[in-house]
Amino acid sequence: MTLGFSVQKLDNGSNYLSSSDIQSFCQLESEQLTSKYPIFFARIVYHDSLLRANQEVINYGQDQVPFSPKTLAYLRSEAWLTDFPPVLTLQKFKLKDFSSISYICPISYRNQKTEYIQIITHEPLSSSLQLYVKRSAMLLSKYVDISLDYGRQKTEIQLLEDILHRVGHQLRNSLGLIGLYAHNLCLGLEDSPWQEQATIIGESIQDLDTNLNELIDCGQSAKLRVTLQDLRSLVVESITNLQPLINQKNLKY
Repeated sequence: MTLGFSVQKLDNGSNYLSSSDIQSFCQLESEQLTSKYPIFFARIVYHDSLLRANQEVINYGQDQVPFSPKTLAYLRSEAWLTDFPPVLTLQKFKLKDFSSISYICPISYRNQKTEYIQIITHEPLSSSLQLYVKRSAMLLSKYVDISLDYGRQKTEIQLLEDILHRVGHQLRNSLGLIGLYAHNLCLGLEDSPWQEQATIIGESIQDLDTNLNELIDCGQSAKLRVTLQDLRSLVVESITNLQPLINQKNLKY
């Protein structure tokens, strides 16, 4: 079986695995398990990072009568879980009032809660089926890990975007004030050698404002736009902007 997952895109461009994606994957795994005789019941308990709680998926084999609410409540109570086997190992567990055989294969132990695959069978599993269950648990473990990573990334991206917008608003106000003062200096320093430096300050403020807008908009774009730049022109522009200071310091280049 190939491990696959769908990725949804938020309006702000970040990606994450949805709860329905994880549930669908678990449903597929449970159906695969119950299609293998003698397995007639499969229950998968997993951690949903978006809901921040353990969830379950239950599936019955063909022609299997569903368990009663009392039986399901007993399974969910985990009163039968008297031992905690290592992750990705298959172990039998005795169930009260059950003549069938029960196995669990832990996927992980997160937040002091057990995530696992539980199956109930008509007869003991063969070695090949035991290996199949372990592989299903391994795939599910990898899938849940991926969902947790995407959940963390989504949270971190959202935090960075909030900081960018908050700081960006403050910087815009400061840049606008500096730009206004630079413009007033240009008007007041007419025919003065310092007027050119005041003009450069105003132009630099405009460049900073443009770059700030692009930085904030970058978090809202699906793709980062990368373009080629002429390094020589950037150096020449930098020297031109610094020319008054170069002349003042009598620097040679």
